[in-house]
Amino acid sequence: MPKLIKGADLIRDRYREQGIANQYESNRFNTLLGRLIHLQEVEAINEALSFRPSNLLEVAVGPGRISKDIKLNTTPNIIGMDSSFPMLKIAKQNVQDEIWSLICGDAMNLPFHDGSFDTLVTFHCVRHLTAPERTRIFREFSRVLRENGILVIDAMNANRGVIARGLDRMYRLAERWQ
Repeated sequence: MPKLIKGADLIRDRYREQGIANQYESNRFNTLLGRLIHLQEVEAINEALSFRPSNLLEVAVGPGRISKDIKLNTTPNIIGMDSSFPMLKIAKQNVQDEIWSLICGDAMNLPFHDGSFDTLVTFHCVRHLTAPERTRIFREFSRVLRENGILVIDAMNANRGVIARGLDRMYRLAERWQ
């Protein structure tokens, strides 16, 4: 897999580059493995959201890769937030549903009142943060979530098993052939 960038400032600067934003989905999710990962993530999110939240925030919405496939036809307040204007520009093209409001903001300092959301979704964000930054962002998530709010998040296991290591090697080999 590509080398993971660590640190809020580094990742924020990287994804503000127009070229990176333009190629984000095609570089990560146009392979068979990438499509499989996307489908699994969307299925897990839709299953987790089957209770039909009333206020949802997606942090690090990127190009809207996940947002466009989330099934939320009855949710009145849905916000997708990212710190990258180039990513948000692409998200506005990808997420055609009018129920989404897409805004620019900093995940480390969420621009919302305490208890604003009953659900917060974020994928492929927290993995880029250092341990102190993770503590900070989880405090922000907790602050904007209502009591008993739901956090839907991906997690990476640092001690991945033999199958994941094998897939990583295949991914690196496939990158060389492209």
